[in-house]
Amino acid sequence: DRAAAFEFGARMVAINSDTPALSSLTAAKIATLSAADIANAPPSEFARLTKAQVAAISTTAIASLSPEQFAKFGQNQMTGLTAVQLPRLSNTISFSPTQLTQLNQAQVQALSTTQMAALSTETLDAMATTQLSVLSSTSFSALSQAQVQSLTPAQVRALSASQFRALPTSDLAEFTPEQISSLSTSQVSALSETQFQAL
Repeated sequence: DRAAAFEFGARMVAINSDTPALSSLTAAKIATLSAADIANAPPSEFARLTKAQVAAISTTAIASLSPEQFAKFGQNQMTGLTAVQLPRLSNTISFSPTQLTQLNQAQVQALSTTQMAALSTETLDAMATTQLSVLSSTSFSALSQAQVQSLTPAQVRALSASQFRALPTSDLAEFTPEQISSLSTSQVSALSETQFQAL
């Protein structure tokens, strides 16, 4: 097998290509890796990382993750991401439905408005009501009409009054009959007159 090389500071460590290099490092060592070190790691290595190892990646290095590397993140890796790391992920990163459902409420709250706006409707539909309910009004208002229209009746019922007030009238105008019928009295009461007329 061909050897791969990773630069840790000024030191070069040659490893065999079938040796789990990145995953064999301690969390303390991973914390010292540069963005280039992380960017050069084989995607398969990220599937082997523990929660502690993922959490140790610096915010600078986490930004260098490629879509191919991030696609290898399973439950251990997703739950290891910190609220500081999550908004630093590259805008080229896409969350799969499974990956998104593995985030806890604090992690969901850490997602940027850009990340929320980039979620596919399939991924958004996979969000638990407990995840959706903690989104800030700013994050919620970043959703597109297509994303809002894709919300299930159960998800719509989980929305808070402040989240409802953050919806543009253009989004409310696209509510489906099923979504409208799922609204609670308190949600309807939270709407402005302009928003109510848009339904």
